[in-house]
Amino acid sequence: PYVPPGTLREVLLRAGQEKGIPDWLIQDSLKSLNLEETLTKAGGLDVEHQNWGDLLSLGEQQRLAFARMLLAAPRFVFLDHPSRGLSECAVGELLNLLRHREITYLTLGDAADDPRFYDRLLEIDDEGAWHIRPPSDRREHTDPTAAIRRPAQSIAPAASEGIRSA
Repeated sequence: PYVPPGTLREVLLRAGQEKGIPDWLIQDSLKSLNLEETLTKAGGLDVEHQNWGDLLSLGEQQRLAFARMLLAAPRFVFLDHPSRGLSECAVGELLNLLRHREITYLTLGDAADDPRFYDRLLEIDDEGAWHIRPPSDRREHTDPTAAIRRPAQSIAPAASEGIRSA
């Protein structure tokens, strides 16, 4: 993930939001994502950094993006392959945190992603055909052609909204 130059406060808060969010809430957000040490590494909330990649691992940067999202408290988020920078366990914890905070999420993922955190899966194959199915409906592909043609992408929303047709 891209983390722009600036202070940790600037990275975590939207422009204009800096004075409206108390430090304890920022620290609580970092703690909920196991990022307490990031505050120490950064030297506090108001120390300028030009390259966060030198200071934080990719996983820490990804969780920092989640902290920003939690502080913004949107009703809906779109996540692009969260499992690429985090372990399956960490992704599960983050998605459960979103669900707990009643933030609906739509995830772009891969067929191999764990479906337990989703209410519905929208699968799109290479030819553009699609179908919606419950996550418990795991299709096993025994035919080698079918395995090659497994869905390239899966999109899944959280329970609070689900997928609705127009």
